[in-house]
Amino acid sequence: MPISYAIIPSEGRPSLYIDGRKLDNAMRHSLEEQADVLEPSDFIRGLTALGKSKANVRLDQATAADALSRIIKDAGGSVARGPDPITALRRRKTKPRWRHPRGTSARRALRWRAFSPGSIVKRRAEIWT
Repeated sequence: MPISYAIIPSEGRPSLYIDGRKLDNAMRHSLEEQADVLEPSDFIRGLTALGKSKANVRLDQATAADALSRIIKDAGGSVARGPDPITALRRRKTKPRWRHPRGTSARRALRWRAFSPGSIVKRRAEIWT
């Protein structure tokens, strides 16, 4: 998915701000069934409209720029910063990954095999440790 922004209201239809040139017709049609697809240049107007309606807007503390907070506050809205609730859901459903293919568990396995009789891995195990 190309870089985009979204405004997701507690009630009503969400708005997705994405460069239309990066979407083919099938993807655009699929997205338009779920949200209003607008150009990124309309994003500031969307934030200003939220501020003028005195909305309380939650911004992701890890990725949202401070300029977004100022746009909403200058228009009369309020901003709450906090962690993205989707991040916790992603963490739960993905399996932990090795940091490196030759990580700690790989080294332990090589050390174990290195001391077995007739092992050809012994020399490599000595080099990696």
